[in-house]
Amino acid sequence: MAVLAREGFSFFFLSRKKKVCIKSKTSYHTKERMLRAGSIGLNFLAKIMLSTNSTSPNAAGLKVAINRLRLLRDTLQEHGGIFAKVAQMLSLDTPTADVFDECRSRLSQPTHDDFLTTMDQLKFTVEPQVIKSGSLSHLYVGTVPDGTKVAVKVQYVGLAERCDADLYAIKLLGSLLYKFPDMAMVMDEVSSKIRDELNYVLEAESQEWFCEIARVRVPRVYKEFSTPTMLVSEFVEGEDFGAFVTQASQPRKNAIARELCRFLFGALWGHRTLYSDVHFGNLLVDENDRLVVLDFGCVHRFEPEFVDMLARIWDDPSVKTLREVGILPDSLTAEEVKYAAEYFAMQLEPWKVQGFVFTPEWMSKATDRDQAMMANWQMPRGVIYLNKIVYSLYNVLGSLNAPGIYWPTTKHVLQDCQ
Repeated sequence: MAVLAREGFSFFFLSRKKKVCIKSKTSYHTKERMLRAGSIGLNFLAKIMLSTNSTSPNAAGLKVAINRLRLLRDTLQEHGGIFAKVAQMLSLDTPTADVFDECRSRLSQPTHDDFLTTMDQLKFTVEPQVIKSGSLSHLYVGTVPDGTKVAVKVQYVGLAERCDADLYAIKLLGSLLYKFPDMAMVMDEVSSKIRDELNYVLEAESQEWFCEIARVRVPRVYKEFSTPTMLVSEFVEGEDFGAFVTQASQPRKNAIARELCRFLFGALWGHRTLYSDVHFGNLLVDENDRLVVLDFGCVHRFEPEFVDMLARIWDDPSVKTLREVGILPDSLTAEEVKYAAEYFAMQLEPWKVQGFVFTPEWMSKATDRDQAMMANWQMPRGVIYLNKIVYSLYNVLGSLNAPGIYWPTTKHVLQDCQ
């Protein structure tokens, strides 16, 4: 409790110190940002204190860390918008929890101006009921002039305008949030990518690109009806993925799992592009038992050098390779090197071991990371999104009780995904 109180007071005085240095013409906006950051920080600390009082003193360290990260996720989720997006990106959770599906913004109003302008000019109609809510938008059903049923994704009011203020608040929260695994990289990536994700014109381009190259079903985009804050695409009828998981036969599950893996790794190795928003809410199974993938706001394109480094690790996850690509510095202890070798070998087991099956036991081991052992690794920028392969793709495959695919090298992946 004393440690938590000390963190809270240090955050309070840090905010006050920053406030003194602000020029008068920007003091109002800065005060507003700091109040928002302070509200989040104090809310989070209060949750931790309440949780600490109810936690057994004998609770394992990993269990405590998972619980605190869940509390952080809940705190950010409550504040909506960009904070809800950060909550989605938190990677550490129990192996079977559908953490990404649980994140929902508390904001409720769509950008009505886009609705009114588009409908008035193009005779485009939208049903008033929200059928789904995400971290940044609501989803509606509409009808375009030729009678086609469409899905209408509408960004929350004022989200783009609040972007700078929320990013500033995230920066102020750094002294608290960076204590968590991967949080520094999460914050860095959110700051650099969030504006792209708020631009639905860019999302439409990504969705169209996947329509052309993917073997799974990707809804067609209606760019003529879309705007930077509203995306209109084909409405696809399909079986809810959660229902599919509980009701489908194992052969059907295995086939869908294979489609999903080919979709993700074919794009990564063949096009240096990662679809990094895999969760139940973005997956359907259509009437022809074909996998449907939705929502292309979180797509990342990597530099050739980065993908070449990943390919080297996939092909040969040895200590020698990890040293050569710069992940393991020479200063590591023998124990840290041993842990790194075991960790990377385990992450690649689904693709290196014939007959592998995703099980809850394996998922528990694969997602149980020793942060002390990993503290001195030199992980490159962009790795945070690859964590979603471990924590979201593997979660989906584990829910399906799916087998791995024997892809011992990236060459095998590309041959199978062509």
